[in-house]
Amino acid sequence: MAEKSEVNRFHPIRKALSREAAPAAMMEFTFERALCEQLIWRRGAHLWQDERARISTLLEGSKRAGFGAAVLAVSDAALIDVLRREADGMGLVCGPSEMLNPSEKYVRAVSEIAQTADAVVLQGTFDADEGLVREQLYYLRAACETAHKAGKQVIFADRSADPLLPEKLAELPVDGLLLTEGYGFSTEDAIQHYGGRFCLLGRTDFFRLAEMSPMELIRNAARLWELCGGKGYIFGTGDMHGRPLPYLTFISMIAAVNRLK
Repeated sequence: MAEKSEVNRFHPIRKALSREAAPAAMMEFTFERALCEQLIWRRGAHLWQDERARISTLLEGSKRAGFGAAVLAVSDAALIDVLRREADGMGLVCGPSEMLNPSEKYVRAVSEIAQTADAVVLQGTFDADEGLVREQLYYLRAACETAHKAGKQVIFADRSADPLLPEKLAELPVDGLLLTEGYGFSTEDAIQHYGGRFCLLGRTDFFRLAEMSPMELIRNAARLWELCGGKGYIFGTGDMHGRPLPYLTFISMIAAVNRLK
């Protein structure tokens, strides 16, 4: 029964990453500490004192939010099996704790994580030097390919202040692309222009969320879901930096997604 629960909880996200029709789903790449602590009803520096404590706290926050998966950066792939016992049927979307860098060591780390994670997330900050960007893209491709060999889908999160345009990533075997406010286009434009190539996660207007009322968030979620045709989109704030977000805003987003299921 436990295996069936795990498949069912992660199923909408797996289907969305394949750009297939699936129930609406939400997951977060970065929880602000205070928000996560409010979700789990516990506070204190001990929740964040080391990697093991940090990822357990983030995992519990994802469970309390009702997500189908937790996004976790790990320095050791062996941690994933330990986390599995705490996941309560959620999927584990994991990636290296270090940023994408041009090295075979990075690709090996991704390969190890892909053996036990449910999907792989890669993060990078691209250099201004075109030659280095080409090298980074080469290793990004290699990392994607090794994850795919393990049968796992790949999400890429560009942490650059000025992210590469999705066109530059279009020929790479990336399944999902995290939207953040670093991109110079709206979430609606992203769905219309890039939804046919990538599963899109998050949104490009994090700065607007705190200004939106619960009903505005509900209407906005319904519009995004209509635009994507119920496939290839996973809801989230698009926050990559752990910035504050009102608890009511976050809970309203969860409620908006649940209304679409």
